[in-house]
Amino acid sequence: MRGLIVSKEQTAREILLLLEAALCYSQSSDNSIVKQLLHWDLAVKFAKFHQMTLPEEFLKHCAKEDLWLPFVLFIQLHQYPIDQVSSSASPVLNIEIQHSVQCLLFICTDR
Repeated sequence: MRGLIVSKEQTAREILLLLEAALCYSQSSDNSIVKQLLHWDLAVKFAKFHQMTLPEEFLKHCAKEDLWLPFVLFIQLHQYPIDQVSSSASPVLNIEIQHSVQCLLFICTDR
């Protein structure tokens, strides 16, 4: 029983990884971006509740598929830290979208 209490952080990380894996699997069979946004909301809320780094798999998926609108919508809805967004998905985004996202993030955080 003591191990469960002591390793709460590790258990939360493992649960989040399993949740992300399940969501990645389900996203390949579900074409609706709205459903994907709603499903990934659960992972973000879990990470926030446990004060963990926000999940990046959905952002990487959007970046790889050039789904810039869901990408921007998701980071704005969940208030992703700019540093995390830049480091996780920017290498996958094409240069035009990467520049647009950076400008948008700069404008939104300037207010």
